[in-house]
Amino acid sequence: MQFIHPMPSEQEWDDYNSSYFENAHGGVSTWPWVKAYNSGVAKTRLHALLAYLEATDINVKSVLEIGPGQGYLMREWLARHPGTSYYVVESDESVHPELKASGGIIVPASQIDTIGKVDLVIATHVIEHTLKPVEFLSYFTSALRKGGGVFIEAPCLDHKYKTIFEPHVQFFEKSTLAACFDAVGLRNLHLTYNGDPISSLRRNALLRKILVKLQLKTRLPFRLFLGSYWPARSISNLSPIEALALVETSPHIVQDQESRWVRGFAQREI
Repeated sequence: MQFIHPMPSEQEWDDYNSSYFENAHGGVSTWPWVKAYNSGVAKTRLHALLAYLEATDINVKSVLEIGPGQGYLMREWLARHPGTSYYVVESDESVHPELKASGGIIVPASQIDTIGKVDLVIATHVIEHTLKPVEFLSYFTSALRKGGGVFIEAPCLDHKYKTIFEPHVQFFEKSTLAACFDAVGLRNLHLTYNGDPISSLRRNALLRKILVKLQLKTRLPFRLFLGSYWPARSISNLSPIEALALVETSPHIVQDQESRWVRGFAQREI
């Protein structure tokens, strides 16, 4: 596994993450384009998650999501499954009002033992921010019932193509994420690479950015030149602007080599 050195102390990291959005991104974005991208990504993730749950016959009535941010994935889940008890652990209290308003039940990380056993644990783009990823998984999957599911997604080795990758402290690919799953006793693993292959990421992404900007400015159908990079809107119920926003990173495309993201599903033994 690859990680930064030296690591911040636990106190330094807790302080940083208590105001994560301000420290990492200068605050929560309200730009419609960013919102469209985030909601489109959430729909794409949900599509993959539902496919795994169906394949493994996992029935979900309760969810624990760690690091939901503004709650994009949570809202998509609750729109389809409104009766779900949806618990969230979020270190940045600035987004708590939005999470509560959208149906999330806020739980302090230290009190997950009070919610009983849940059917599904989710953490997308969180594990790369943890100082001890195996301990992180072990702790939060302790809230998972036998036979319950786990969904983890992380950037894949993003230090290879980003000049600035702060605030990530861990860097994953399939084998290292699978090792974390194995270390905490998870089984029925299903791992995929999604988005642009790292080997051609910069070149291909630049061309698609140009086509996206041309489509936005002219309203002409430049998407016709995008091929599979243009996501099938009907599959994930994407709006036109969400589909266009996803073109730049293509989270809907599964690759056979290291790509932007590594996505992992697993199940606790029955």
